[in-house]
Parts: sequence; structure tokens; C-alpha cells
Amino acid sequence: MISLLCSNRGMVSSLLAMTLALQASIAFADRPHTEETSTVVEVPDCTFTLVDHVTLAAERAGVIREIRIAEGDRIGNDELVARLASEEASAHLRLARLAAESDIAIRLAEKTQAVARTELQQAEELNKRRQIYTEFELRRLRLTLDKTILEAQQAEHDRELRTLEEAVAAATLRSFDIRSTFAGTVVQVFRRPGEAVQQGEPIARIVNARRLKVEGFAPVQQISDLHPGQKVSVVSNDVSPAVVLHGRLRFVDVSVQSVTQEVRIWAEVDNSAGLARPGLSATLRIHPDTPAAVQVTEAEASPGIKSRK
Repeated sequence: MISLLCSNRGMVSSLLAMTLALQASIAFADRPHTEETSTVVEVPDCTFTLVDHVTLAAERAGVIREIRIAEGDRIGNDELVARLASEEASAHLRLARLAAESDIAIRLAEKTQAVARTELQQAEELNKRRQIYTEFELRRLRLTLDKTILEAQQAEHDRELRTLEEAVAAATLRSFDIRSTFAGTVVQVFRRPGEAVQQGEPIARIVNARRLKVEGFAPVQQISDLHPGQKVSVVSNDVSPAVVLHGRLRFVDVSVQSVTQEVRIWAEVDNSAGLARPGLSATLRIHPDTPAAVQVTEAEASPGIKSRK
């Protein structure tokens, strides 16, 4: 009787343990999806803006000789957009190049040095047989040889200076060209050929919409888990059908807007297909880190759990 009672108690305990384990596994299976859904941060009323845009300006004052672009043109990286009148600079470059290529002074110095060395060697050989040259004359010949050596070194130095002057002239000539800094589309041309411009005055505006910035403000209560690098999805309802783009969170401001208690954030999304345009409004959804990454982090944070079981 006692053994039967103990056996029944053991069966009850086993069933209870299995029930608790099943409930725990179900709860654990449901928890990641619930946590992931609840931690998605949604920021409405965001705006698409450009990442790559530039207003090209004149590097120096001058008169525009030619404009090679028009509004709507697609241009490549480092492509010539406009050129200022540069005839004088071109002439200076040709003069500097001719001077840098000339090696007449070096060849003359080398020949003079060879003659001076031969003359000194012959004088020393003759003096070994018979005293023909005085010590003063030998010292004069050695001084002449040293002078020719220094003249050859000076000729090499002058040629290096002329090479640098050529590089300066080439850089000066390049400053008359206005070139694109990235591939994109011309959206504005501000000047025409024949007009005078001052340094820093705009010539043209170039944009590239393959990458877009999505900027908005998130409540301060929602930013505790936000960090650059998180995956985002962006939905724009201003166009039909709705546009969905994907990218990464790039910026979370360190300061809070004192009036609204919001924090400025922005993400960068891929717009290679050209579905979105700058100026459209959008809703930004910031996704949490993957559950696998969270579990690994918890395991690394508590390395002693497995050993205590």
C-alpha cells in the first residue's frame, strides 16, 4: 500500500514537471516575437532629403569661356562642367614645361667637371716624375674641380625647382576648370559663357538621389534602445502605390529639443530604383537587433548560467 502511494506520488510529480516545462517552453517561444514587435520604434512625419548634393563654385575670379552642361544632364565623377578663360595660364605652363625638360645646364656642368678632373690628374702625374706644378697651382686646380662639382649640384637643384614650378603652373591651370565631385544630375545652371565670376560664386548645382536621408524626431522615451547601424524600413504614402525603402539608422542626436522633448534622428536608405524623391514625407520604422543577437549577448553577459545547471 505504501509502495503504491509512493508510486502515484511520483507519477503526479512527473506529470506536474512535464506540464510546467511545456508551459515554460511555450512562453519562451512566444517571447521573442512579442519583444521584437513591441520594440519596433515608429517615427511618423519624417522627410526625405538628399545625401549627395553640391553647388559647384568658381575656384578663382575670371570670365567663363564655356559651359558644358545643361539642366537635366547626367554627368560622371570628375567631369568638366565649365572652364574660365585660361590662355595666359596655358602659356605659363608651356614655358615652365620647356624649362623643366631642359638639361643643358646639367650636361655643361658635367663636361666642365670632367675637364677639371682630368687636368688635376695630369698635373699630379707629372709632378710624380718631375716637379712642374707648384703646390699653389695644384690647390688652384683642386679648387676648380670642387667648383665644377658644386656647379653640377646647383644645376640639378635648379632643375628640381623648375619641375616644381611646372607643377605649380599645372595646378594654376587646373584651377580654371570647374569639375563635378561625384556622378549625378544637373538641376541648376547659374551662369552663362562670357559672364564674369568672382571666387566662390556658384556655377551649377549637382545632385544624386541614389542615396536619401530620412530625417525626423523621436520622443525621448523611445530612444533608449536606438543606436546607429540598426536596420530601418521607410514607408512613403505620398505616392501611389506606397514606396517602401530599406537602410540603416545613421544618427541619433545627443541633445533633446527642450520644447517638444524629442530627439533628432536620421537614417540613410537605398534609392537606386528612384522610387522616392526628396521632399516627400515618410514614416520611419526602426527595427530592433535580431533575437539571435540578443540571445548571444545574454549568454556572453552571464557565462556562469550553464555551469550552475
